Amino acid sequence: MNCSLGDSFPSYRECVLECRNNMCDTDGNGYQRAVYYQPFESLRWRCENECRYLCMWQTLVIFENKGWKTPQFHGKWPFLRFLIFQEPASMIFSMMNFVTNFILYKRLTTHFRPSSSMYLVYVILSLVAMNCWLWSTLFHSRDTPFFETMDYLCAFSLNQYFFFIVSYRIFIASRSNLIKFLFTSACLLFYVNHAWYLTTRDFDYTYNMSANIVFATTSIVLTLLWSYLNWRTLPHVQNLLVVSGLLALGGFFEITDFPPMLWILDSHSLFHLVTVPIPLFLYKFAYHDSKYINYKYITTSGVVTDSGGGNL
Repeated sequence: MNCSLGDSFPSYRECVLECRNNMCDTDGNGYQRAVYYQPFESLRWRCENECRYLCMWQTLVIFENKGWKTPQFHGKWPFLRFLIFQEPASMIFSMMNFVTNFILYKRLTTHFRPSSSMYLVYVILSLVAMNCWLWSTLFHSRDTPFFETMDYLCAFSLNQYFFFIVSYRIFIASRSNLIKFLFTSACLLFYVNHAWYLTTRDFDYTYNMSANIVFATTSIVLTLLWSYLNWRTLPHVQNLLVVSGLLALGGFFEITDFPPMLWILDSHSLFHLVTVPIPLFLYKFAYHDSKYINYKYITTSGVVTDSGGGNL
């Protein structure tokens, strides 16, 4: 992607061209010297990417000396690499998100019985989330076209699945199995169509961002309205409000894009940071909400059923 101010700057382009001629093979992939990073042969950066990284810092010196704002290069802010990892802060925070979602999975499978309310819905959420954060970790470690596509598709899957859970709990959970099947199928088909559209042509970043904004905004608005209407009867909705607040804060960081502080922390990495505790609050909500649903079922039907919960 060559569309940013930094990579369109003449000095940068001249630097990359000279670096390629002096250091790279003709294809720009390998190095002229086989000993370069030889212990990490399978992990090292492509030669052209190494040239881009070196020339990026030379170009930044020019911008700083002239008092110009920090530019982006190839659609990204400049980051200090750590070893072979391209965006270490976002990578670490993505790993932290994976861990908290794994904790969610373990708590669900340990303290809930499969027969408890919405057990399967929440277990699938933890699996979708772990898959999402795995690809996010890989993408922020090494930016490749495949990792980028998987990161975007899996991020959208998590975003849409959160919308599914919110809508399912509010409107669908008490409906017939046919309604549940139709709603689930509609959501699944939408995701398949979304992924097909993005992967069978040039990736439409604008459409993908718009779809994410629509689903995230709808989820947050539904959560706020439902929590407001049920605050007195469902005090555990405060956990869901915390989740919505963290998501909204994360969305704020995504919108307010700024250059990385100390060339490490940017707005996107902070978005990943604020989402780390979300699974823990989701578990608290799921635990108490499951007990409430089963209690409500007992009192309305007279049938005794397992609450499905354990100790927090």
